[in-house]
Amino acid sequence: RHNYKLRNGATNHEPCKGCGVGVKSDYRLCGACGGNVLKHRLRRKERKARQLFDRVLRELVTTN
Repeated sequence: RHNYKLRNGATNHEPCKGCGVGVKSDYRLCGACGGNVLKHRLRRKERKARQLFDRVLRELVTTN
């Protein structure tokens, strides 16, 4: 089962940049080292960018 998951793209744990605990996140920070704060910050930036993109797209459609 383990090898099957690895062959099909399962990711391994990588060490946290702060304390070395194994984590699966892209930014490699555990919750104790600020990973949750970073995750929420990235979500807010993504949501804001999506809203701005929708606004600009609507403006472009109405002007053309």
